[in-house]
Amino acid sequence: MGEDGLLYVTGHDRPEVYVLALPPAGPVLRHVATLSVSTEGQAIAWDSEELRLLWSIDRATQEVVASRVPAIDG
Repeated sequence: MGEDGLLYVTGHDRPEVYVLALPPAGPVLRHVATLSVSTEGQAIAWDSEELRLLWSIDRATQEVVASRVPAIDG
């Protein structure tokens, strides 16, 4: 969950992060945005010190990659 209250998730094979909003009630999440990132991994984590910095793992190179994530109007 981002500091903006939105949920940021990835799939397994596309270099994308999906931004979702929790519903006020009910079981259906609302898709807010799809963001391009440079990795196509399954592991992401927000930086604990720097806002809007998302860390991910590039499976092919086994490198840890930092991505700047723009503010999202959810």
